[in-house]
Amino acid sequence: MKKLFQLLKPYRKKLFAVAAIDGVGMMCSLLMPFLMSEIVEEGIAKTNVDLVWKYAIAMVALALFSAGCNILSAKLNTTISSHYTADLCHTVFEKINSLSYSKYSKIRPSGLLTRATDDIWNVEGTVTSLPYTLFTVPIMFIGSAALSFFADPVLSAVFMLSIPPVLLLVLFLMRPLYDMWDRSDKYVDLQNKIVRERLSGLRVVRAFNNEKREHGRAKFATEEMAKYMIRANTRGGMVDPFAMLLLNLATVAVILIGGIRADGGAGIGAGGVIAVLQYIGIISGALINISWTLAWLPKVKVSARRLSEVLTSPDEESLAEGEGEQPEGFAIEIRELSFAYPDSTKNVIDGLSLTLKEGEHIALIGGTGSGKSTLIKLLAGLFDPGDGEILLGGTPYARMRKRDVRAHFSVALQRAQIFEGSIRDNIKMGKPDATDEEMIAASKASHAHSFIKRLPQGYD
Repeated sequence: MKKLFQLLKPYRKKLFAVAAIDGVGMMCSLLMPFLMSEIVEEGIAKTNVDLVWKYAIAMVALALFSAGCNILSAKLNTTISSHYTADLCHTVFEKINSLSYSKYSKIRPSGLLTRATDDIWNVEGTVTSLPYTLFTVPIMFIGSAALSFFADPVLSAVFMLSIPPVLLLVLFLMRPLYDMWDRSDKYVDLQNKIVRERLSGLRVVRAFNNEKREHGRAKFATEEMAKYMIRANTRGGMVDPFAMLLLNLATVAVILIGGIRADGGAGIGAGGVIAVLQYIGIISGALINISWTLAWLPKVKVSARRLSEVLTSPDEESLAEGEGEQPEGFAIEIRELSFAYPDSTKNVIDGLSLTLKEGEHIALIGGTGSGKSTLIKLLAGLFDPGDGEILLGGTPYARMRKRDVRAHFSVALQRAQIFEGSIRDNIKMGKPDATDEEMIAASKASHAHSFIKRLPQGYD
């Protein structure tokens, strides 16, 4: 959460400017009921047409000025939220690319994808409404309450009695929302994961006739996601109608009591009742906004926690590393190596010992899940051994930096991939300062040179 607020620092002045503009616009709106009351009491009741025209023109001027403030505020606020979102997207993207492999594997690409899209969108909505909620709504509430008490304390007190029940109702409805949204987002991640697996392994699924099983997995994730999402939206959606019901009942009571008091000569006229009712309308709008904010807060809280989980994870470079010793040679020795993945209690590799001398070739043979890929990940320093140790050139991994370990390894995967850019860029990715002679020697060693020369632009 702290990291998300830190990204707002460059926009603090603009946020305060939005708040100030909104405040000026709201002050104009707060003057409207007073002017309307004066028109009714001093103008219409006393047939003072000149006063009616004067106050009417003043109301039009205030309305136009308030509209201008709202347009300027909306434009500035949209600029802030869009720039903030761009900064957040950039920060999350950079962070994902620097995560340790273990953290990346724990959150999984499906979880990172939803964090980089849906969760950022939720935070963007919060930033957009931040100036209005923190500054404008309190001005609306406090200003309208003070002016309504000034117009008639009794009627204002009648309406104010409805506020505690509204807030208690909102707090009651929002209590389970955090857990509902949290579970919903977990199943969104699972659904995303299943769909990605299905698309990437479509041929295998069809070859083994597992389509029914995959449909069942996707159906389960979707139904669970929808169940919690519908519950959360339904419960959050109750806030508006119930709050409006209580506020409208209070308004009816104010009209009834105001009519009785005005008819009984209690020192308030029709203009005073109208002014109080208009201020009550503004207070009701502020209360509805507060209610919606409180109801939406659990969803934003979940999204902020999920984003913070990524942003506060240690970079791979910042993790505790060895003393920077260099290997003497390229012989590999594995001593009593055992390893289990972070989310598993069962060892994938258990008590493995192996010596591979420099210049030797070795083949690791085993079925799916026997630990071949895991051993490669351990050799490349993507994971740290649970027990035992790995030595390169007689130097234990624990005393080497991860970047130095990986500088001595190359992994050729089953599926070839090429990055955007020229072939020259792709080959030099492992050594950006390589000469053309070194690059051509590497492509000849991998039997790619003759193929590359046949391309229209060769290495370019």
